[in-house]
Amino acid sequence: MKQNTIPSFLWSVIKPYKWWYLLMMQAPIIGSFYKVANSYAVKLVVDAFKGAAMPEYSDLAYPITL
Repeated sequence: MKQNTIPSFLWSVIKPYKWWYLLMMQAPIIGSFYKVANSYAVKLVVDAFKGAAMPEYSDLAYPITL
């Protein structure tokens, strides 16, 4: 099977694994939001402890799941 161009060759190689490549391209994007979400969760925990000496479990449920 002769490939005429570089993109057609690459597509023939990638095509069987296209969903894995899509997943691999999403990983850095999703990973970049982790730092923001982690910092926000720590802020919520600090705010919960700042407001009360012993915070309720409901105050900590959202930051823990985040």
